[in-house]
Amino acid sequence: MGLFDFLSGSDEAEQARQQNIAVANRAFQQQGDIANTYQTGALSKLGTGLTSSLGAIDTGTEGQIGAYKTALDQSTGAAREGIDAYTPLSNLGDRYGRAVNQYYNALGLNGPGGSAQARADFAVSPGYQFEQEEAARMAENKAASLGLAGSGNTLDAIAERTRQRAGAEWGDYLNRLQGFVNPELSAVSGAAAGVSQGARTLADLFQQSGTQIGGAYGSQGTQRAGLYTGEAEGGANVLGNVAGITGQASKDLAGANINANNLVAQAGMQDAANAWGAIQAGLGAIGNYMKGPTAAATASDRRFKEHTYRVGELHDGTPVWSYNYHGDPTPRIGLMADEVERRAPEAVTEYGGFKYVDYDKATERSRRLADLHA
Repeated sequence: MGLFDFLSGSDEAEQARQQNIAVANRAFQQQGDIANTYQTGALSKLGTGLTSSLGAIDTGTEGQIGAYKTALDQSTGAAREGIDAYTPLSNLGDRYGRAVNQYYNALGLNGPGGSAQARADFAVSPGYQFEQEEAARMAENKAASLGLAGSGNTLDAIAERTRQRAGAEWGDYLNRLQGFVNPELSAVSGAAAGVSQGARTLADLFQQSGTQIGGAYGSQGTQRAGLYTGEAEGGANVLGNVAGITGQASKDLAGANINANNLVAQAGMQDAANAWGAIQAGLGAIGNYMKGPTAAATASDRRFKEHTYRVGELHDGTPVWSYNYHGDPTPRIGLMADEVERRAPEAVTEYGGFKYVDYDKATERSRRLADLHA
């Protein structure tokens, strides 16, 4: 290939364009595959994490509620046992109450019927019967000692004696019944207070248990809602990342197509220009972008360049490349310092660890070869 043949090489430019597009398409497909894999895996992990977390929360809540219910059952049983402990006292109060009711009957507090019942109960009481029998025996003994047994006076004496003893016994009977009033009151009050306290304890237990169980369910609901919110946010982030990856891939693909088409346009423009003038224009653009240690030296180290494509060669076989500098998307055409160094080491200088090329020296041999073929 001649010195300037690569500048009229539309076929090479078209081939480079197609290669550029093919590489971009493969990269776009790879980015799409990566995005799909990431989306599927990330959403699956989010779903698995949500399921596991919900299960852990539900299990914890069930255990917590179970513990509350067990404690409630045990506490309720203890409280009921406490209430039952007052049953003997309550029964004692009932027995005292029967005696107190008889006392109220005897006082006439329960009406005529109560009074009649009091007299009937008194008449059959052991004390009354004993007093009656004792009064009759004493009267008979007295009459017998006087020789008056069986007389009318003896019967009158027995009757009088009986009335006296009955009256005295009635007073004693009332006093005995009255003695049950305070014990009955104490027993009934004590039993009522104990049962009332037990009932309050049960009510407090049920209230406390209800509050605890309600709190457990409320906490569970809050935690579950938080998990669902977290999963939704995580899913939105995943989809946002996928959209970002896809958008960047589309942008990269569009940029690659533009760059590839620019290669063809650039080749067409160079066809219409003077060959050497086109080279000098390209080299001048490079020199304006990055100067080396001397005015004639241009940055040609590979490390300065990206998106490199070989588009031809000089008459002496030195490859010619299309590229752009890092940070500058402007398409350029030029040489690589390491390749120039193999044929014209005098054209290469090193500065700061990077290599620069004097294009006049680098192309001198190629120009001579071109003249020989002219």
